[in-house]
Amino acid sequence: MIDQTLTTPPTAPSSNDIPTFRTRFDAFIAWIVTFVSQLTTVINEINSTASTINDKEESAVYAASAAIASANFQGTWTNQTTVIGQSWEFEGIIYRVLIAGNTSPTVSPLNWASIATASEALLTLINEKAPSSSPALTGTPTAPTPTPGDNSNKIATTAFVQEEGFLKNKALLAEYVVTGSAVTSIDFTGLDINTHKSYRVEISIANATANSSGLYCFINGDTNLTNYYRELVQFDGTTIGANRANNPQIITLQPSSSLSLTSNVQRGDNGYARAINFGNSSNGSSILKEDSTLVKTATVSNITQLTFTTSVVNAIAIGSKIRIYRGDV
Repeated sequence: MIDQTLTTPPTAPSSNDIPTFRTRFDAFIAWIVTFVSQLTTVINEINSTASTINDKEESAVYAASAAIASANFQGTWTNQTTVIGQSWEFEGIIYRVLIAGNTSPTVSPLNWASIATASEALLTLINEKAPSSSPALTGTPTAPTPTPGDNSNKIATTAFVQEEGFLKNKALLAEYVVTGSAVTSIDFTGLDINTHKSYRVEISIANATANSSGLYCFINGDTNLTNYYRELVQFDGTTIGANRANNPQIITLQPSSSLSLTSNVQRGDNGYARAINFGNSSNGSSILKEDSTLVKTATVSNITQLTFTTSVVNAIAIGSKIRIYRGDV
């Protein structure tokens, strides 16, 4: 009589799921040890049952059916393949009971020497292919792609890296670099703040003249100074000043100096176009820090154009640049 049952195998390890590989591998090896022991018991019970059947000279077919039924051994162990890794396979254990015609049942025992050799080779291969720490993957292993913006210790796939690079490049909407000769104005058209949500403007300008100049920000091509208000705070190392004016000046460009400024341009919920500006200009040790705010006096339905103009003609020197980044990516 066959009483031994076989334990159902656990989930096999897979290199496609690195976080669970080691745990599943340990569980799978433990199951193999248990399975071999259980299988040995089953074979001994089957051989004992076959001997009893021969002694009683019962029908071979009837005896085989009774032995299999009493073992609760449902189904047939066939070639089972568990994929471990990208390009190598683990051949499962094959168990088969052969019954020939009307003769006594014949049990085909397992080749334990072959199983032992195969097990040792399997363990060696697993250790080579998936060591417990710092595995050196070969071939073309794959992994789930994290979502864009994910800042974690997940594996970064090529798809994730390309998407991150794409989003960063996509954020840079426009760039203008002055070449050839100095200019008075730099104009950006084709904007759509309703879609882009906001604009971050990075300005790096050198003054090509020996005169102090204001840098204006005109919105949607409206160059009428009185259609804007700005408030300005200045720090020059010894004094602090503040003033309000009816113009769109966002910073002062000192004589023969350079400036850096970051401006955040928005269209408020009430429809007013606004800019918040942080910058400084310098000429040697002479540094002027300026922070300002700008608002257009009338509402706008969209912001489609930004124009940066100096109050002094051709004050924007060669090499000066302005970049506009969109706020929705």
